[in-house]
Amino acid sequence: MRRTMIALVVAAVMPSLTAHSLRAQESEEPGTLVVAQWKCNWGHLSTLVQRYDSLTLPINQELVNEGMLAAAGMLTHDWGDEWNVSFWWLASDKAAFHAAWEEANRRFNERHPNPPGDPTFTEACSEHKDTIYNYGPHTTPPSP
Repeated sequence: MRRTMIALVVAAVMPSLTAHSLRAQESEEPGTLVVAQWKCNWGHLSTLVQRYDSLTLPINQELVNEGMLAAAGMLTHDWGDEWNVSFWWLASDKAAFHAAWEEANRRFNERHPNPPGDPTFTEACSEHKDTIYNYGPHTTPPSP
């Protein structure tokens, strides 16, 4: 199932990966995909998606617009294993990801000092694991 989740993440971010890859090939940087997977209560998925959309996505979009990230997003699934919520970030390298992560957390805490609860994120999601990938050879769109 873990391989399926990784494949879904890559499929979801492929348009961004491809554009990022073209830039990365020019600079010979491999690029970094970070995935955080969570075990969340199935009954809270719609609340978690709504909160991500309204609280976190705008900050990630700012970081993309400013060039700190190439892309970022959230994935959920309705069936499969218990790792049902994933967040992902695409950056030029690990250092760029960490800088963007710190800036995203700073902005989030500044704008949302008391984020909504009932349930809090940690009440809705029990466990998590992070994975950092440096992506390698992959397909690109056909030439025009």
